Amino acid sequence: MKKRGIPYEFEAYAGHKRIDIAIHDIKLYIQVDGEQHTIDSNQFIDDLKRDKFSNEGGYQTRRFTNNIISEHIDEIADNF
Repeated sequence: MKKRGIPYEFEAYAGHKRIDIAIHDIKLYIQVDGEQHTIDSNQFIDDLKRDKFSNEGGYQTRRFTNNIISEHIDEIADNF
């Protein structure tokens, strides 16, 4: 994103959780998670609860696994 001129904040704090990447201009939080966030039902529900607070503040959260980031970082960055 830096190469693309997209303003972002790395490791932002949103009052109730740490955000891996925040793009404030478009009110987007990006979380880079391990696979347990996708396959563990308890973790999945906990993430939904945390994301609810972001939504109430006008932010959307987009989650990517570490594997997806490492394999497709350029394609993902092109979306912003």
